[in-house]
Amino acid sequence: MRNWLADGFFELKGQLVYNYGGLLPNEKMTIYPGHRPCLLYIPYFLKYLLPFKSANFGIYVIFMTCLSFWGIARIFEYRPYGVIAACIFCLCPGYIANITKIDTISFPGILGVPIMCLAGSFLTEKTQRIPRLIAVATGMSLFMVLNWSTLFTFSILGIFIVALGIRRQSAYLVLTLVGAVGLWTLYFAMKSRSGLNEQGDLWNHYLFGPAGYDNNGMTWSKAALRIFGVNLMAWMPLFGWLIAGAITIRPHKYVFCLLPLFGSAITVFSMRNYNAHHPWGVVSLVAQGVLMTMAIMCRQTVRSCVPKLASHRELTFGLSAALLLYTFSWIALDTHNNKEFYNLYNLISSKTERSSRIFFVGNPYTNIERIDWGALSLEFDRKISSKSVQQPNSQLAPNEHVPEYYISTQSPPAHAQVIATQSCDYGKVDILMENILNFYRKNIAKRSKGDRKAYNGTFYLFTETRRIDRD
Repeated sequence: MRNWLADGFFELKGQLVYNYGGLLPNEKMTIYPGHRPCLLYIPYFLKYLLPFKSANFGIYVIFMTCLSFWGIARIFEYRPYGVIAACIFCLCPGYIANITKIDTISFPGILGVPIMCLAGSFLTEKTQRIPRLIAVATGMSLFMVLNWSTLFTFSILGIFIVALGIRRQSAYLVLTLVGAVGLWTLYFAMKSRSGLNEQGDLWNHYLFGPAGYDNNGMTWSKAALRIFGVNLMAWMPLFGWLIAGAITIRPHKYVFCLLPLFGSAITVFSMRNYNAHHPWGVVSLVAQGVLMTMAIMCRQTVRSCVPKLASHRELTFGLSAALLLYTFSWIALDTHNNKEFYNLYNLISSKTERSSRIFFVGNPYTNIERIDWGALSLEFDRKISSKSVQQPNSQLAPNEHVPEYYISTQSPPAHAQVIATQSCDYGKVDILMENILNFYRKNIAKRSKGDRKAYNGTFYLFTETRRIDRD
């Protein structure tokens, strides 16, 4: 999106151009394969093109939150149990984490929750009108072309329709047409990806190969522990509301109610290795399954029957307080976990030019031998490397000069010119958070020792008048 803003959306043909550092995007475009650029058009418009520049991110968050609340409340037919479920969803860590970071997988998932909830509410209405069906089919088709991953959210919607026992042919006709659009999107995504990976990468990186996404190995038990653990953290209040609703509402057919939840688990594990490596990117699929399961339970009651749990003021107030406490605790934990990254990001973004080259000296950011320099360059939007590792995707001409900077966690040499420093202030709370995160990485995520996060206190940004050993 930064390249679109700097070099022109139409000049770059609206493609996923990821020339980090803004280096020559108009002359030699590096296009990210396998994903559709359409998935970024909505956040790009809301965050960059509206006239309220200073408040654009807030507008984006408000838009997504209002859309989510409307879609979830509508699939519950605006019953109190569903309205409270919508509030819980918008305050859960899973929603906050995915709404604040736009990703090629997570954004279609978090947008798919309200879109599919709205579609499900319209397709299950007793009275079907042709203009409304056309509008629903058109809206869902536009959503499906955003990315191939929209097929996951669509499949959960299909299970929801079947579980409700809907027999109207119009609903299944719409699902068939929209599903064809989704398969067409998947075909072109695979076509753009073909020939880029070596044989076996699809099996190991995305599906069920023993090597896993990062070649650290992956098993079913390890994947299940990661995915279930992350989803429990992401949606614990929502799971609690689901259990409370099941006890209070007591639906007649539990098996049919649980079909969307089981369907969401199947869709997540259909790409076991990829989703186990990026579990936070697919938590929205599990949330959609939970919400549609709750919607089926709620619809099995008489419309005038309001579950006691949703009308009990004292208990609802207590649950709300517990939800807010849990959410703020998670935000504190997440802030600690990303404190090092944010400090380093602020230092680089505020003190270096976008076209500059930055060398890591020593071990300033986790295990230097395991760093994916291309991914790190994309994260910081600079060309980042070390002397021992050749810079990937380098588009620099041999005689081209760019500003060079060095970053280290140790005091620079005496003859170096220090540009700025950035410190991470750790207190007693941070020590507690670090122990909790280390327990998670060791016992839940099952990360190897070299794949665990290291914390550093102070970063030094400096320049050199003569060459130094960059290792």
